[in-house]
Amino acid sequence: MVFDCRGDSVRAVLDSIEPLSHDWDRGNGEVYIAPDGRAGVAVVDTNDRIDRWLLAERGAAVASIALKQDAITLYAALSEDTLFLVDPQSGAVQNMMVAPYLGVGGLLHNPAGNVLYAFCYNKDVIAAIDSDGRVTGYTEGILFGNDLSMVLNPVLNRLYVAGDSMLGVVDCNTMLVIHTESLPHFEETVMLLLPDRGKLYLFPQNFTDSLGINFRVFDCWSNTMVAEREVPDEVPHAVYHPGAGLIYFCCRDMPSIRVLDPTTDSVVRTLDVSGSHRRDRLEVDLDRGRVYYSAVRDDRLVIIDALTSTVLDSVDLPRDVDTLVMNHPQDKLYLLRLASSGRFYVYDCAADSLLPEKEFDPNHVALLNVRNDKLYFESSLGLRAVDCRSDSMVAYWPEGQGTRSLAWNAIDNYVYAAPRGAEILVIADHPTGVLELPPKSVDAHRPCPTLVRGSLALRGSAPAMLLDVTGRKVMSLQPGENDIRHLSPGVYFIRQEDARGTTKVVIQR
Repeated sequence: MVFDCRGDSVRAVLDSIEPLSHDWDRGNGEVYIAPDGRAGVAVVDTNDRIDRWLLAERGAAVASIALKQDAITLYAALSEDTLFLVDPQSGAVQNMMVAPYLGVGGLLHNPAGNVLYAFCYNKDVIAAIDSDGRVTGYTEGILFGNDLSMVLNPVLNRLYVAGDSMLGVVDCNTMLVIHTESLPHFEETVMLLLPDRGKLYLFPQNFTDSLGINFRVFDCWSNTMVAEREVPDEVPHAVYHPGAGLIYFCCRDMPSIRVLDPTTDSVVRTLDVSGSHRRDRLEVDLDRGRVYYSAVRDDRLVIIDALTSTVLDSVDLPRDVDTLVMNHPQDKLYLLRLASSGRFYVYDCAADSLLPEKEFDPNHVALLNVRNDKLYFESSLGLRAVDCRSDSMVAYWPEGQGTRSLAWNAIDNYVYAAPRGAEILVIADHPTGVLELPPKSVDAHRPCPTLVRGSLALRGSAPAMLLDVTGRKVMSLQPGENDIRHLSPGVYFIRQEDARGTTKVVIQR
């Protein structure tokens, strides 16, 4: 059915088509429709008539389509997991490839190579996707299961994947699984990477054996398990505070937070707090030397001095929250309840006060784009974006409903969302707004980032902060030369404290 929005009337009916997926050419006005239960893609012209069919000769239904912005390529994903790159005018197939990312369950972006990793539960593989949306490789020969978590090691350019009772190490250059390690009884795993120390901590979030629960320490340089320590219960969350050089983790159903020294891999202190829960979370505030802890059972926010490992204060919350997101540039902590009856709170860290609740209805997953101060989260109405400077809603996408994973591309400033099935929603973020679009090609004429070694020169007279690709502040910068030899190689961003934009730098050895 074609509806005339100006006249509020039905203009035409296409009897043979029940759309399953569609897109349109912004240049000539043609609409591409993948019909339900019929092979091929129908092309409807501006006179509301089917002008031609694409891929009909393949005899297979098309599950999802997307037209590239330059109208040169039509992406068509078949239900049997084959992706066709088609000329939208002639229908000629330009390329064909296996589409293992059908059934996307997790996303992670690697700035080295500008690659998006997508875990595909239908194929039990991790696909590497470039900025043009092309699959350049994927893992083979390893079964991860559905409850998977991924962590990127920027120093070694390796991907660590914790699946059902197993850890896999993936070489990001080749997408080959170069090492596997058995994790008995680890059904779900909380991974905490300390790249400078070359250590990966594996905490049991869901442990199938009630006796002898333990966490493990993996040496990233030698690919060996170097330590195993007993814990009193399953671990919902863990964080590392680099200023204090300590790891903080909470235990399910245990009224305490453990403080772990990564030098000896031993617990050095226990903080008595209220009863813990599997949805409890921790967050780090580097500027104030704090760790924040959300106590779900008591509807409280606990504030910890990370340097002395003491409880400073606790704040009563109207409802329990299960997600904490720290925005260092704005000096705010976002507290979200992503379970049923979503809640959205903002804690002003400078004033130590809880601001009035926002009626934003968060439902699942949250992601901060620190470069443009936007917080993305899934709600019952779709994917939403909040401007953190004013804490106001600036955009939402209904097609993002059901998003289960988000990732930020710090190179192109894209936000990726995996709502369902074969779709990966791509949003181009910028300081004044957002735009949904298919992935674009990397511009060969884009200005190169600043390459630095050993020291970083800050121009001007104002101080700034250096952020990593996750938006975490790693150090303060003063005008003149700043020693950066202690930082890991990779992509970072300089942010002036009184400016909106950021400057990208690449630290090399």
